[in-house]
Amino acid sequence: MNSEKVKDTPAEQANIINDGLTLLQNDEHLKFGTDALLLAAFVKKAQKGAELGAGNGVISLLCAQRGRLEHIDGWEIQHDAAELFKRNVEENGFSSRISVINEDLRSVRGEIEGRYNAVFTNPPYMKVDAGKDCSFLQKQIARHEVAGDIYDFCRAGAKLLAYGGDFYCVYRPDRLVDLLLAMRQAGIEPKLLLTVCESPRHSPCMVLVKGKKGGNAGLYVPPVFFISEGENKSEDYLYLLNKGEFPKKYLRP
Repeated sequence: MNSEKVKDTPAEQANIINDGLTLLQNDEHLKFGTDALLLAAFVKKAQKGAELGAGNGVISLLCAQRGRLEHIDGWEIQHDAAELFKRNVEENGFSSRISVINEDLRSVRGEIEGRYNAVFTNPPYMKVDAGKDCSFLQKQIARHEVAGDIYDFCRAGAKLLAYGGDFYCVYRPDRLVDLLLAMRQAGIEPKLLLTVCESPRHSPCMVLVKGKKGGNAGLYVPPVFFISEGENKSEDYLYLLNKGEFPKKYLRP
């Protein structure tokens, strides 16, 4: 992950990140991290996509910059975060390709159902009563399932996806069972499970899961993806930083 500060205010900063994007971030909200970078690299080309729980919009921005999706609708329930997302879209010249929807994803219904080829999400990882409370409500909502749990995210994804559409999610290993169960209950069959480790000496820190709406059972598990090897970034992670995608060995053959 690359980040270079270019200006700041008491609570807000603008950084030049991967792919030359300018990202406005606020100290009261979650900031760009490795999980977002890896999810953006996991999403494959499609015509129309939706992001659930978009925050400041960095994943949608990366997908648009890399030409992964012709148009993206980003859903974000928090008004302040949605406004920051809109400003990031304008700052990077994507107003014609990314639309910001400041609504609750649990309200998905009507004529927008089934209109998307891909849905991607970096949802809250923690249950409401788990872990420490955050100093800002905005971070609390982004980290904890205050405004929807993983079952809500998967149900919304299933409603938005056309039959055969792809669902992408980055999540914590300790809640993997919840994610896979939520996907299957929503009619999204898990098809690819990629485990991420900080190094060969560490336990998994993330999982990336791709599912298909209406897909047949059959889960492919590629080799573990290591971010670093010893004190240096791994060759595969450097490839991802350079190319914006995972090496082919981590994808389903």
